[in-house]
Amino acid sequence: VNGGTMLTNTVAVLAIGGEKVACKAVKAALNDDRLAMGKSLAGSLKDVAGLKCIFALSEMRLSFETKENVSVEDFIRGVQETAGKDTVLFGGNCMPNDYETDKGGVQFLNDEVLAGHVVALGVGGPLALYANHANEFQPSMDIFTVTRAKDKWVYDLDGKPAPGVYRLPNGMAPNAAFTSDWQHPVGVVVAPFKVYLRMVLEEDKKENGLRFVAAVPEGTRVKILKGGASGDAIVASAKGGITETLQKAGDVQPLAVLLSDCCARGMRLGQFGKPGDDEVKGGILPALGKQNAGVPIFGFYAWGELGPIAGPFKGLTCMYQQHTFVSLIIGEAK
Repeated sequence: VNGGTMLTNTVAVLAIGGEKVACKAVKAALNDDRLAMGKSLAGSLKDVAGLKCIFALSEMRLSFETKENVSVEDFIRGVQETAGKDTVLFGGNCMPNDYETDKGGVQFLNDEVLAGHVVALGVGGPLALYANHANEFQPSMDIFTVTRAKDKWVYDLDGKPAPGVYRLPNGMAPNAAFTSDWQHPVGVVVAPFKVYLRMVLEEDKKENGLRFVAAVPEGTRVKILKGGASGDAIVASAKGGITETLQKAGDVQPLAVLLSDCCARGMRLGQFGKPGDDEVKGGILPALGKQNAGVPIFGFYAWGELGPIAGPFKGLTCMYQQHTFVSLIIGEAK
């Protein structure tokens, strides 16, 4: 995404300047101790004057590790506990080059081309940040509580086997298979009318469980989501997400709009949308309006997004998200 267009075979570049703006780029190698990784990365950015935002990019293994007790949430916790809860963590994972192994993608840091790393840009200065997350799914009216879970598996919702509870409000047939792509997310309730999305990765038919990318512990309140097969809803959610973010910003003049948008949304838009459908032209630019014409728009389709959520979950204000349009408006603090 660069200035209002989505073009193939191009490179988008964002330059950040200003006499009061401080920037520093760092790296951290991926390892199983995600908490230590997050602390190390954020610790190396503590000397950025007035640190406001950590823009982090990684290969997808940061988030999709299947080992027990290895979770992207620990990375986020390490970053937030070290940098401070008011520091915005934003970014996401790159797409894999090899879909058979989910490996691929490289990270750039100055003159280095890296693999198996998180690279991050710390930005500080008199900046005001306003973040939001939006999606195109329709949540169930009912809220279900996780009543039995272990590690990344949820076994019971409201005391009943989770797969069966999920299928009913989603409209799935009793024996319909759960897919590992974009079809079956749940919404973790983080505010009265706001959820953030977790994708069902697989079903354990023997134990009647659903696996997620990170733990959804007992006591978590969730809504069952359905939909996703509408190009119009995808574009409308992008417009709505930016509109809400602008409302949060009030009269602060945007300096830039950063986007971390789920690749599945782009895939669904291509599959279910009309020729020429574009989240930027159809949603983001109309939401910004003429008064913000020319404001830089910069971002990417991510294999999972990092960004603030509407309310804290497990003590964290930023989370790894899926199927989500995450936006961040940067303005000048008054």
